Amino acid sequence: MAINTVATVINTVATVINIVAMVINIIAMVINIVAMVINIVVMVINIVVMAINIVAMVINIVAMVINIVVMVINIVAMVINIVAMVINTLLMGTPQMGALADQAETDDGMSAVAMRRRWVMSRKGGVPNRRLYSRLNWEALS
Repeated sequence: MAINTVATVINTVATVINIVAMVINIIAMVINIVAMVINIVVMVINIVVMAINIVAMVINIVAMVINIVVMVINIVAMVINIVAMVINTLLMGTPQMGALADQAETDDGMSAVAMRRRWVMSRKGGVPNRRLYSRLNWEALS
């Protein structure tokens, strides 16, 4: 009978050890499930970050295209300004030297623009006091 008692005690201890082992396995499985969930969350975060990076790259590309368009518009504006300056030079006989030159006044109080217009539109004439007459008036008076 003593041998049966010893065997029963050994079986009981073995059963307790098996139960502890099963509890440890359950805890390990729970830890593995938590680790898998954490890995899934990290992967989702990485996908979101990649999507944000793609959107940022698209925005940068759009900004670069807009900058190129603005540069082309500026180049066209510069060419138009150069053409306008050449036309002014051909029509007025003197190059336009900028806004300051146009605003400058001559000795008799007339601006440079008014003098140019006067030079282009009028000519010396008029018997009394050699006044400037417009071409239209001079031809009508002549």
